[in-house]
Amino acid sequence: MVVREILDNGLRLITETMPHVRSVTIGVWLTRGSRHESDERSGIAHFVEHMLFKGSDTRSAEDIAQAIDSIGGQLDAFTAKEYASYYIKVLDEHLPLAVDLLSDIVLRPAFSPDEIEREKKVILEEIKMVEDTPDDLVHELFTQHFWEGHPLGRPILGSKETVEALTADALRAYFRGAYVGSNIIISAAGNIQHAHVRELIATAFGAVAAQGEPLNGTPPAILRQVITRTKELEQSHLVLGTTCYPQKHDDRYVSYILNTVLGGSM
Repeated sequence: MVVREILDNGLRLITETMPHVRSVTIGVWLTRGSRHESDERSGIAHFVEHMLFKGSDTRSAEDIAQAIDSIGGQLDAFTAKEYASYYIKVLDEHLPLAVDLLSDIVLRPAFSPDEIEREKKVILEEIKMVEDTPDDLVHELFTQHFWEGHPLGRPILGSKETVEALTADALRAYFRGAYVGSNIIISAAGNIQHAHVRELIATAFGAVAAQGEPLNGTPPAILRQVITRTKELEQSHLVLGTTCYPQKHDDRYVSYILNTVLGGSM
C-alpha cells in the first residue's frame, strides 16, 4: 500500500510497504535541477550534489563511505535537469542508520574550500569526457539546440567557465535556497511501516526550513533545426527528437510503448 503525507515544513513523504522483502530503499528527491539555475551559476546543482558526499559537519567523506559499507548498503546520487536525488538501499534493520546518513549528507554539508577545488578538477574532467564520447555529445547537442536560449538547453554539468567560477559562498547560498522542505520529497519502499518511517523522518528532517528561494520557471520555446558536428570518428551518431505528451497526460504510456517499438529494446 502506498501512503502519502505532507509534514509541517512542506516535506512530502511517500512510502510503500513490501512485506515480502528484507530490504529498504529510501531516497531524498529535490525538485531542483539544472533548469532552475542562472546562466552564471550553470552547473551548480550538479556541483552541490558532488559536494554533499565530501563530508558533513559531523562526518568526513571517509566516515560516510565506511558507515554505508559496514552494513553492506548502497549509496548513490544523481542530478537531472529538473531534480536531484540521493538514495540508499539497506536491509530493513538498518533503516534508522540510512535515514541518519541521508539527513547528514543532505542537510549538513561541510563545503570545505579544499574539497571544492579538488572537485572542480573532477567535474572539469567529466565535461571533457562528454566532448570525447560521441553518444553523450550528440544528446547534449540536441538538448542545447532544441531548447536554445532556455535553461533546459544548458548542460547539467555546466561549462568550464561557470564551474571554475563557483565559490564556497555561492554553493552555500544555492544550498540554503534549494534544500528546503517544500522542495523535498522522501520516498521509501520495502519492508517498512509508514508510521515508523514518518517518525524517523520527522526527527531527522523536521527542523528543515519550509521555504527557500522562489522558483521562477518559464516554459521553453522549441527551435526546430538541423545541427551537425564533424569529428574524425569511425561512426556517425544521430538524434531525432520532437515534442511529446506532458507528464500528466494519459497517452504518455502510448509514447513509452512507441519508444520500445522504435528501438528501446535494442
